[in-house]
Parts: sequence; C-alpha cells; structure tokens
Amino acid sequence: MAKLSLINREKKRQKLVEKYKSKRLSLQSIINDMSKSEEERYEARLALQLLPRNSSPTLSLIHI
Repeated sequence: MAKLSLINREKKRQKLVEKYKSKRLSLQSIINDMSKSEEERYEARLALQLLPRNSSPTLSLIHI
C-alpha cells in the first residue's frame, strides 16, 4: 500500500494537470500549426516550457 504522502502528491499533480490542460493544449496546437510563423511557434514553445513540470499529463504509477 502506498504511503499517504505519495497519494497526496499524486492528487496534487492531477489538480495541476486539470488546471493547465486548456493552456497546454492551445500552446501545443500553435506549435504543431505549420501555417503559423516560426517566431510564433518558437514563443509558444517557450511558454510551454514555463508551465510547471507536474502539469504534464502522464500515466500514474499509483492508482487511487
């Protein structure tokens, strides 16, 4: 059984994923849109890098 602190950390990560989901998707769509200028896509990449690392959705090792 997982420690309570690990469970709480995973819940916090899930909240961050939900909080930044729309912003992350919009930035990724700009990055993948080849009709946008190279400068616009570059700025979107920089903005994506500024988002918290834990806001990226990944498969969880702990299943609650």
